[in-house]
Amino acid sequence: MAPSVESHAFPDAPSRRIDVLLILHGAKLGIDVSVTHALQLSSVATNGNEPPGHAVRQVEAHKHASYGAVARGAHVEIVSSTVDTAGFWGLECRAVIRRIARRWGHRFDIEPCQAIPLLFAKMNFVLVRGLANIVLASGA
Repeated sequence: MAPSVESHAFPDAPSRRIDVLLILHGAKLGIDVSVTHALQLSSVATNGNEPPGHAVRQVEAHKHASYGAVARGAHVEIVSSTVDTAGFWGLECRAVIRRIARRWGHRFDIEPCQAIPLLFAKMNFVLVRGLANIVLASGA
């Protein structure tokens, strides 16, 4: 289950990369990591009355459209691991976390209900560290 980061997973499109390529139970999962801001001006102006998570769902749909045929040709299941800055985690991201948690449960002899918070904690830490790096690099 060792992940490959910035992987060239698509032989028919060698210039396209996926953020993380994970082999899980024989299936190739191409995880595209995205952070969106639910309160960005363009989202609020056009989607102000939408339910929570709308910005995340838009990013997920865009990622699937973007990878589409190239992913199908490489037999890679695209998983949009998207979170918005208000804390909404996308449905696809939550589903893959549950899959990984089940795997962790077997490997480390813990219940998936214990593994899921550990995975979210690790992902939240990585997300906050990444956002901090962006802020620091911008000189703000």
